[in-house]
Amino acid sequence: MNTSIRKVTLAITVVFLALFINLQVVQVARSHQYSTDPRNPRLLARELNIKRGEILAADGTVLAESQATGN
Repeated sequence: MNTSIRKVTLAITVVFLALFINLQVVQVARSHQYSTDPRNPRLLARELNIKRGEILAADGTVLAESQATGN
């Protein structure tokens, strides 16, 4: 039984390390590729400069509103 536990522990460790390495590749090595991908919806939102609208209180008072950033 001790050998079985070691095999399972080793298998879990190897899978965890593989996932960790893949995560590092995605976040470090390919970050520029993902941030400049035209299918990235954040790029479209940045280009459109979408006005989000106002946040109103129950009595109609404006609590928050979109403001131009000067770009």
